[in-house]
Amino acid sequence: MMEALFFQGKVVQIELKTFPVHADLVWIDITGLDPKPEVGWSYDGVVFTPPPLPPEPPIKEKRWREYPVTRDMLLALIEVSGTPAGSKIERIKSDIDAIDTKYPDS
Repeated sequence: MMEALFFQGKVVQIELKTFPVHADLVWIDITGLDPKPEVGWSYDGVVFTPPPLPPEPPIKEKRWREYPVTRDMLLALIEVSGTPAGSKIERIKSDIDAIDTKYPDS
């Protein structure tokens, strides 16, 4: 058996067996439910509802998550200063351009 412990309409804990709790907390049998409620889900007495998805991060944040790390850029700049072809710096620029294309300004 799976039991969900609720407080103020939210799942706060899931256990295989119940145990004594404060009167403000309520155990609900969730055995066999699909999808299985998880901690953070809401319950209105009839329907279990997952929490809302987090908001989509801004474009600038998406870009920064995928840009090459500063260390890679510095190493590429050091290399390019002694290498005529500049292959690493060109690759980093290409990566940045690809990310900008993937997440265009709106």
